[in-house]
Amino acid sequence: IGVAIAALFTAITQGVYVQKAAEMEADASDLANQAIEKYRSYFSAGNYDYLVTRSAAEEEAELAAMGRPQFRRTTVVTPSGTAPNRTWVVAASVTYDLKGKSRNVTCRTLFAE
Repeated sequence: IGVAIAALFTAITQGVYVQKAAEMEADASDLANQAIEKYRSYFSAGNYDYLVTRSAAEEEAELAAMGRPQFRRTTVVTPSGTAPNRTWVVAASVTYDLKGKSRNVTCRTLFAE
């Protein structure tokens, strides 16, 4: 009975860890996509001046306001070309720690004028 209980406890503990890892991965992916969509709204509105790299402090403040301080998000915009043939590559990376291991999710998109 003791061996069965130990095996059951191990299985439950592992199941909880896998569920937590999946939740954190999904949250990180959602946060990265939210950043991409924010920049898409700037682009769609013609606010090309907003298509610049935000500071880490701005990202940190936004995540804290959203109740997600355990995540770190970096959004990098790489422009190229000149008007009217400009493009912007937007990459949003979200990093988080899970049981002492750093994990990262990155979403990228391309906007073309």
